[in-house]
Amino acid sequence: MNGDAQKQAVRSFFDAIPSRDVGTMRDLLHPDATWWIPVSASSLGVERPLVGREKIVALLGGVPLFRAETMRRRFHHLVAEGDLVACHHTLTALTAHGAPYENEYLHLFRFDRRTIAEIWEHLDTAYAFARFAERASPNR
Repeated sequence: MNGDAQKQAVRSFFDAIPSRDVGTMRDLLHPDATWWIPVSASSLGVERPLVGREKIVALLGGVPLFRAETMRRRFHHLVAEGDLVACHHTLTALTAHGAPYENEYLHLFRFDRRTIAEIWEHLDTAYAFARFAERASPNR
């Protein structure tokens, strides 16, 4: 798989999340895929690392943190080199409780032939946790 195809796979992976398209997620993930969530996120009870396609799909297709119809990603950089793709993007959305959310992410994907084998996720978790705890004000 060349770099352009890898970058398209990353976009497709992120596109599958709001719609909870678990079929696409499964197709893109290696059966033994590993997701390295931020260390602080493990305080929420999520395994670190999260190992296995089905565990990753269950997390992403489970209880939503965001209102799916509001999720928008602006991709700033997608850089492919060898079996790696770095993706710098901003996610804007409303949280499940209706609070506005805008956070920058850096994901590093490692491919094993045609599937995603590893994902490292970096974001401002303090900001994210504060947003997830906040409820929308009544006038929103």
